[in-house]
Amino acid sequence: MKFILEYLKLILVAILVTIIIDGILHNLFSELYLKGSHNTFILELPILIFASFIFYFQKIKSIILRYIFATSLILISYSIFDIFYQFLGRSPVISDLYNFSAIYHFSPILYFSIIIGISALLLFYAYIINKFNNGKKDIIIKLFGMIFFVMLLSSDFYFQYQKSIFKFISWSQKYTIRANGRIASFIYFSKLEQENRKNLQFKNSDINISNILYPDRIKNKQNIYFVVLESFINPNYIQDLNFSRNPLAEELIPYLNNGDFSHIISPIYGGGTAQAEFEVLSGIPALATVGSIEFNTLQGSEIESFVHQVKSNGYQTMATIATDSGYFNSKTAYKSLGFEKVIFLESEKEFTRNINDKRIFDGDIFTYNLENLKKSNKPIFNYVLGMYGHLPYSRNLKDRKDEISIQGISSDSEIHRITNQFYYRTKAIAKYISDIISCDSNAIIFISADHLPPVLTTTIKYKFDKYQNISILINRGKVIKNPLMHQYEVPWLVWDLLTKPHKRDLNNSELEKLYYKALNESLN
Repeated sequence: MKFILEYLKLILVAILVTIIIDGILHNLFSELYLKGSHNTFILELPILIFASFIFYFQKIKSIILRYIFATSLILISYSIFDIFYQFLGRSPVISDLYNFSAIYHFSPILYFSIIIGISALLLFYAYIINKFNNGKKDIIIKLFGMIFFVMLLSSDFYFQYQKSIFKFISWSQKYTIRANGRIASFIYFSKLEQENRKNLQFKNSDINISNILYPDRIKNKQNIYFVVLESFINPNYIQDLNFSRNPLAEELIPYLNNGDFSHIISPIYGGGTAQAEFEVLSGIPALATVGSIEFNTLQGSEIESFVHQVKSNGYQTMATIATDSGYFNSKTAYKSLGFEKVIFLESEKEFTRNINDKRIFDGDIFTYNLENLKKSNKPIFNYVLGMYGHLPYSRNLKDRKDEISIQGISSDSEIHRITNQFYYRTKAIAKYISDIISCDSNAIIFISADHLPPVLTTTIKYKFDKYQNISILINRGKVIKNPLMHQYEVPWLVWDLLTKPHKRDLNNSELEKLYYKALNESLN
C-alpha cells in the first residue's frame, strides 16, 4: 500500500510540476502553454509521468530533492522546446539534430558550450543514478523500461494511434502544440516528417516543372543579380522606437519605391536561411514536410529550379556565399539547384577578410563579388548570400562606429546593434546597386531578407506579420514595387520580365506536387 501511495504522489507531483513549469515559461517568454485539453492528458502527461518514474530514486533522502530530480527532465525538455520555438517559430523535429553541426559555423563558442553543457548534464545524471540506485536490477529494469518506451513512442503503431486523436490545426503550429502538448507535438511532427520522407518516392509525378513555372525561352538576355541577406530588418518597422536619426541610409532611398521597401513573405522566422534560399532559387515553396531543411534533402542531381532554367537558356550561374561549405549541406544543395560555380568566402583564399568583423560585412562581399563578375563573358545569374546580420549581431566599431542611438535603449542591446548594422548595410546595398547599374544598365536586381531576426517579443513588436520581410526589385534601372508575394514567387516574376507575363494559378495541392517532384529529381 505504501508503495502505491508513493507512486501516486509522484504522479501528482509530475502533473503539478508540469503545470508550474508551463506557467513560468509562458510568463517569462514563451508563446506556448498547455490548454489542459483531453489530448494533453492522453498524449502528453503519460510521457512526462513515465520519465519521472525512470528518474525517481527513493534512496535520495530529501523528499524535495528526490522529486526535483525525478521531474528535472520536464524542466529541461520544456525549456529547450520553448527556446527553440521562440527562435524558429515551429516545433523541433528529429532531423534538426542533423543541423547541429551548423551551429559551429556560426558560433563555435555556442557550439562547444552546448556540448559541454550536455556532457556535464549527462555526467550529473550518471552520478546520481550510480549513487542512489537500488542495485543493478533496478538500473536494468529502468534502462529496459526506457528503451521499450522510446521504441514504443517511435513506432508506427504509436504514430497511427497518435494520428487518430492528435488535434492538428493546419493554420497554426502554435495552437497545435497548445492543444496536444510539447513532447507529443515533437513526436508527431518528427514521425510525420519521416513518413513523408518514406513516401517521397511514391509522390513523384510526371508533371513538368519547367512547363508550369518557366514556359518559353529567354530571347533578350539580361544579367540577373539575386541577393539574400541574413536577418535584414528595417528598424523603422519596430514599434515605439525613437531614433536619433533615420536608420535607413539616404543613398538607398532613390532605389526604393517612394522611399520605402517592397515586402515579401518568407517561409521562416528567426532562422533557417536555407529555407528562404530554396524558395528564391527554385521558385517552389519550402514546405519542410520531408525534412525541416530542404537543403538537407537535396542529393546533387539537378532539379528544374529557376537557376537550372536560366542556365539552360545560356546563362552562367554563380554564387558567392558568406559562409563555408559546411552550412546546411549547401555544397550539394547548390549543385542540385543548378550552380556551376560556388565561392564560399569563409574558405576562399583569394578573399581578404576584415579581421575586425566576426561576420563578413555585406559591403565586402559585394565588392569581391563584382570583381569576380568582370571575368564573365556570358549572360550571368549572380547570387549572393550575406551573413552579416546573423545573431548575435556583432559590430565592428573600429571601422563602422555607431551612428544612431535609440531613446531609452542601451548601446549594448540587440536592437541598437541591429539598427546600426542596418544603417551600414543600406549604405553598402546602395553602392552595390549603383555599381551594377553604372556598368550594366539592363540588369535585373533583386535583394531580400531571408527572415526577421528572432528579437520580437511581447514588448518588441513589429509593424507587420513576423514572416513579412523587406525587398527591392529593379529592372533596367527602374524600381519595381512588387505586390506582396511569397519568396518562391519572385523567380516567376523575374522569368516573366525576361520572357512575357504568364498565368500561374496554382493551388496548394499543385504546389505540393511541384515540391515533391523537385525533391525526387535531386535523388535521381
